[in-house]
Amino acid sequence: MKFRVLATLIIAALLLTGVAAAAADGTEYGVTTGTPAQTDAPAVAYLTAQEAETIALTHSGYTAEQVTGLRSEYDVDHGVAEYEIEFRGDDWEYDYTIHAETGEVLSCEEEYDAPKTAPAETVPAETKPAKAPETKAPETKPAATEAPATLLTADEAKAIALAHAGLTAEQVKKLEAEFDYDDGRPEYEVEFRYGGLEYSYEIHGETGKILDMEKDD
Repeated sequence: MKFRVLATLIIAALLLTGVAAAAADGTEYGVTTGTPAQTDAPAVAYLTAQEAETIALTHSGYTAEQVTGLRSEYDVDHGVAEYEIEFRGDDWEYDYTIHAETGEVLSCEEEYDAPKTAPAETVPAETKPAKAPETKAPETKPAATEAPATLLTADEAKAIALAHAGLTAEQVKKLEAEFDYDDGRPEYEVEFRYGGLEYSYEIHGETGKILDMEKDD
């Protein structure tokens, strides 16, 4: 009887010792104590489509109320998450690529697209036959003398393009201007580089109006 009591006491002591050890390190008997290690990388915070649109609009100088056809599309290009933003402001088509994480403007293309006014063409067509007398010939001669208005210089065309881009001649590289006629219209093609992007402008040789603009990597 004494041996049986002694054995029972020894077994109880061993069980208590095991439970105490398990409580100390919190790993035995399915018990876990403490907090898990915070080693997981935080989730990447992507921009919303509206935030990307706001960045593109701010860069172009327009507000959402001033543009039409505003649309955005999320995509992953070569592992880079980005938004494609498109809209129209005045007579220009804008196409932006915005980094979906940093909000950086990866590319921007601006294309001039004047609205076509077909009805205006029919009015002169009706008036020309009505004014067919020989007196019209002398009227066209003075018009011909007025047409060659003073053309812009290459430096003036460069200044127009730089002002539109918000840059100075000292900030850019390979600034060039080339004069040419396109369907009888005098134009300057102005090109330069800045910040890893190549800018290309078409400037009307008389009015200084920007006919086309592209910005590529």
